[in-house]
Order: sequence, then C-alpha cells, then structure tokens
Amino acid sequence: MSPCKTVIVHPRFPLPTYRESSFADLPPDTLAVIALSIASADDHLEDLLSFEQVSKQSRAAVRSEQLWKRLCQRVYSVPSHAAPSSWRALYKFNHEFLYTVVLSRATDSLMSLRLGGLASGAAFRIPVLG
Repeated sequence: MSPCKTVIVHPRFPLPTYRESSFADLPPDTLAVIALSIASADDHLEDLLSFEQVSKQSRAAVRSEQLWKRLCQRVYSVPSHAAPSSWRALYKFNHEFLYTVVLSRATDSLMSLRLGGLASGAAFRIPVLG
C-alpha cells in the first residue's frame, strides 16, 4: 500500500499562487551581467546582437555604455582615460575598420598568393553591428 499524498490547507494560510515569470521580470542588473558574460566570450558580437533583440530590457542592457567601454578596452586596447562620445560607436568603428580594411586586404592578398584568388572578403563572415 502506497502512502497517501495529500496536502492539508488551512483557510488562514492558503497555498501561494504562482504566476508565470517572464524575461521582463529580471532586474536590469541581472540583464547587465548576462550581457557582460555574453560579451566575455571570444566570438561575442553575433550573440550580443541576438541578445539585444530579445526584449526592450535586454536591448537597454546591451546598449549600456559601460558594456561597450569594457569591450573597447578588452578587444581594441582603448585606454580607460579615453572619452569618446559613444563607446558603442567607437567599438563599431574599430570593428569595421579592422575587418573591412585591415583583414580583408591582408586576406585578399594572401588568398591571391596561396589559392589563386577568392572574391573580395570571401574568407571571413563578418557580423554587422547595427
């Protein structure tokens, strides 16, 4: 015989009601930590841009100047005393300059020497920062 599983509820102490929680219920600090942990990965940009599209709150977390300042300092060694008008814009400029100018030209010349040539920019899949 199996034991009976009943719950006795006293009228003065009703069972708590639970509601579905959503992503919007997370505090901004938690979303900032999530965005920062995504940004800490090596190939972070596409994941960060995807996280930005999840909700209004995640968009605000990703657009935080503190996050982009940390990224600029880590990825492009921008000094901490720098004061751009927008850290996100500075990151975007550095990213586009690095991938569209420096690496694409170096890759194109390398590919033309080694593989007989590829179409311009064909060696890298570059995420676009919006």
